[in-house]
Amino acid sequence: MRIKSLAFKQSNFHYPEKPIAAYWKTYSRQPQGARINEKIYAAQVLVIDENGESQGVKDKWEAINLAKAKGLDLVEIAPSANPPVCKIADYGKYKYELEKKSQKDKSKNKAGEVKEIRLSPRTDEHDLNTKIEQAKKFIAKGYKIRVTIKMKGRENIYQDRAIAQINKVKEMLGLDFEQRPVRLGSRFSAMLVKTKVSTSKESGRLEPKNAEDQN
Repeated sequence: MRIKSLAFKQSNFHYPEKPIAAYWKTYSRQPQGARINEKIYAAQVLVIDENGESQGVKDKWEAINLAKAKGLDLVEIAPSANPPVCKIADYGKYKYELEKKSQKDKSKNKAGEVKEIRLSPRTDEHDLNTKIEQAKKFIAKGYKIRVTIKMKGRENIYQDRAIAQINKVKEMLGLDFEQRPVRLGSRFSAMLVKTKVSTSKESGRLEPKNAEDQN
């Protein structure tokens, strides 16, 4: 049985005008985020000027020329609207404000979240400083800090050492107690938060809230 070889007909096959890598390079240069100026697809847009006042529906190119005459950009802020809503603004500043707002929202979302650092009475200065640097990064992101001191064997006799270590961490971080140091079995734990502007009794040095001491 004779098998005929398959071949593309020259009339039906066309090589790309440029390599695929070149197309990808062009695509990767496209601006991310909001479309601006000539990148806006709609033929007509609802224009909001730099002062936040509506200028009505305008032809896209008319709106672009209006923005450029003011040394600004035409930024598409609501592409799904009909017609799309565009604002006359400095795109660099507009993008910065959006990123700043996004970071602020993330910080608010993390305000109630907790990160824990675990120590023991035997933790040396190097390890303690490492934990402190970690905690500072968490605080900058809006987290609360739980400090836990793990006691082993005869260390449970010296609870004052655990309290002293919690107080030391508090002072090194410059935080306030949200929850007083409390003993839970062989552990001491305390919750720390950013220092409040108003004066608080809890901003001072606190002793443990130990159920055994209260009896």
